[in-house]
Amino acid sequence: MRTYAVIARQYARAVIAGKMPTCKWVRAACQRQLDDLDRFKGKDSPYRFNPKLTDKLGRSFYPADNLCAFIERLPHVKGPLAGTPIKLEPWQVFILTTVFGWIKPDGNRRFRRSYIEVPRGNAKSTLSSALALYMLAADGEGGAEVYGTASMLDWIVNKKDIAPHVPVWERTGRSDGSLASSEFTWDEHANEYRCPQGNPLRSQWRPMKIPRSHITQADTIIYRASQMDCEHCSIKDRCCPNTPVRKITRSIHEAARNVARAISATPEYLQSRKDRKKVEMLFAHLKRILKPDRLRLRGIKGAQDEFLMAATAQNLRRMAKWLVPGAEKGAMTTT
Repeated sequence: MRTYAVIARQYARAVIAGKMPTCKWVRAACQRQLDDLDRFKGKDSPYRFNPKLTDKLGRSFYPADNLCAFIERLPHVKGPLAGTPIKLEPWQVFILTTVFGWIKPDGNRRFRRSYIEVPRGNAKSTLSSALALYMLAADGEGGAEVYGTASMLDWIVNKKDIAPHVPVWERTGRSDGSLASSEFTWDEHANEYRCPQGNPLRSQWRPMKIPRSHITQADTIIYRASQMDCEHCSIKDRCCPNTPVRKITRSIHEAARNVARAISATPEYLQSRKDRKKVEMLFAHLKRILKPDRLRLRGIKGAQDEFLMAATAQNLRRMAKWLVPGAEKGAMTTT
């Protein structure tokens, strides 16, 4: 196994020494990591970097090295490198070990959120997919779940032309009992909402000398009603009782979300949801019963063999329960 923590430290030192051209944010991240490595030492430290941990079965592992080793066992799935194992670059190793390597005394990770921004063509999809696989199936968490954002949904629909058989989180309801956003009508041609009384909600009410996109940092656009319309509205108490005007936040990827909403109302979605639950249950059983917290056989072929053996064990268990109903329950009672 490669010593990924050492690779990450060498990368950080090279960036600080000016041997690698990077932006100020990367230099700041590298400097913080080196400072933290010097500051947090000893048993009394609130954080430990890449310490030797033990899982529920008594097996030892190093969290940062474990993650990077898992990813490098996965293959590329498209392009000229399709079928060959992933080889992490030093900057990728630095990101992964920094986020997943710092551990609290209770065994939890130090960082709960991370923001990664890299230029186009730097394997963002490959890295995020590998991370999703690790956190879903190899992170030792029972019932783990991985979610994609609206921008990923837009990528699936508009870039890859894939039908998104996934649920869409709806947050149109309001806790104060006022009118939900779903009760407003969207006019695509006019780029505005219409309230139940027929009044418009717009992202801007006057022309600007310098055109503005009105897109927030959360990739949304805020549409507001006219204060004059709201002041004389007969349903203001039901619409915006605590604010002068009503506003609605709309994602710039709402069109892709609408595609997913339309698919969720079809019989095909109900069938795919049923099939997905079967697969999720198999993964949950795989993690809970067979305990494949990390791969032990090296290479792509070794990983394939290991998952094949795990699937064989699952199928044998299911076949035994089908051939001898109640046998497992009787054996547990006898024991």
